[in-house]
Amino acid sequence: MYFLLQKVILPNIDLCTEEQLYFRTQGGKYNYTSRNLLVPRHKVAYFDTFFNAFSIKKWKKYTTLTSLFLRVNIIGRGTITVRHKENGVIRVLKQIDFNSSCNISDEIEIDISKINFGYIYVEWQSDEDSVLNGFEF
Repeated sequence: MYFLLQKVILPNIDLCTEEQLYFRTQGGKYNYTSRNLLVPRHKVAYFDTFFNAFSIKKWKKYTTLTSLFLRVNIIGRGTITVRHKENGVIRVLKQIDFNSSCNISDEIEIDISKINFGYIYVEWQSDEDSVLNGFEF
């Protein structure tokens, strides 16, 4: 059984438009009308931010969570990297090449059985101009 635990939060004109709280990117452009992030070829979007980092400690402390799925909704070709950061140490949990020409979701399983602290976040390295419509854990 799968449950939605956390959805990516993107800027909203009515709420908060401080993009650095949601994502960091090199040359990317957020579209407030369609609410998606345009990531140019060979650029990276990082989601280790206030709103979008996934706190492992909270979920492990209050639930029996042992694995996590990342569902992504991206149009384009690139590399998805899921990272874990704890005490300043960053390691790769999963890295996959991704290619989608339409607006479909794809699921990626992440083993978190041996992780109890820190947070997990997503990076998107674009191989071509891409549109990030969202992701969720």
